[in-house]
Amino acid sequence: DALPISVRKITAGRSLLFDVGKVWGGSFSPESEDEPHYFMNGMDVGFGAQTAYNLRRIPRFLTGLPAYLTSVIMTLIEYHIPRLRLQIDNLPPFEQETTLTAIMNGRCFGSGFWICPDARADDGFFDVLVSDAVDRLNIMRLVPALMKGEHLNEPVLKLYRAK
Repeated sequence: DALPISVRKITAGRSLLFDVGKVWGGSFSPESEDEPHYFMNGMDVGFGAQTAYNLRRIPRFLTGLPAYLTSVIMTLIEYHIPRLRLQIDNLPPFEQETTLTAIMNGRCFGSGFWICPDARADDGFFDVLVSDAVDRLNIMRLVPALMKGEHLNEPVLKLYRAK
């Protein structure tokens, strides 16, 4: 049982430091547009973020996987691929359309998407996954691989490590 193990770890008094990210911009909410927002595990822009947003629109009687799949279908119907301008450390800035861009401190998010399976929250780096613009059929093809962390050799995905 995980509960006794968790309680022992918490009561042992041992603490670890881990990285925290800070982002500006976007429309998190109109009243805080110019304020920084912090994340611990990860953040993304594109299909995953839109799917998470659409989950808020799902009727409450749907939960778990049915709610998530309904949200994916909604996102597939109305999704528009964003264009981002990125600069990763000392690399030259680049601009591209991207179906998914995730900046990860942890390895997994969204109840089981292993976006950056080699990420470590305490290594001083963010793992950044940048997707090319892909069509709806390729999104559906990539989802199972993203859920298993078996997507790192996909030619439409690029992985960076950044400070």
